[in-house]
Amino acid sequence: TIISAHRAAKQNRTREAEDSLRSLTHLMPWDWHLWKELGWVQFAAGQDDASIASFARAQQLNPNDPALWIYPGRIHSRRGEAQRGIDLLEHAHKLAPSDPEPLIEYLTVLLRHGELARALDVARDFLAIHPTITSRILTLLLEWVDNVHALAVVIPEDSHAQRQYISILMDQHADAAAIPYIEKLIAP
Repeated sequence: TIISAHRAAKQNRTREAEDSLRSLTHLMPWDWHLWKELGWVQFAAGQDDASIASFARAQQLNPNDPALWIYPGRIHSRRGEAQRGIDLLEHAHKLAPSDPEPLIEYLTVLLRHGELARALDVARDFLAIHPTITSRILTLLLEWVDNVHALAVVIPEDSHAQRQYISILMDQHADAAAIPYIEKLIAP
């Protein structure tokens, strides 16, 4: 059953989980959830080609689920197929433009492949609409950006976002850089 396959996957018994899921996909080839779970188990087991094939089948059955595009994007990126990975993760982000998970995957791959300017543009556009997750996005960007001041370009004018940026600047011991943002917040 799907429950026993899921339990086996959680307990790192990937071979057992894969066998169960393969049997289930033969019985119910229309069930995209089964193909997704099979792709995830294969991904966890390092079976990249099989994982991509399973996710591709799930995508055919349900092309609008962003999660179905994330793992193949990760695999292509890990293989050094940067553009293919970027394209798949951009697609996942476009399917769910207000969901931070596909965005974070997309930004991570852009940054991993040296696309800093593009990542900053994508982050700025997202944060302009969703400023409440500023710290999460900035934390990710800080892993890749040497100069915390360079992140100012992505900060929306929202006061919540400004406070989160100030907090990050202070954590990074960039107190002087925080002063203009503090002044802007307290200005009448």
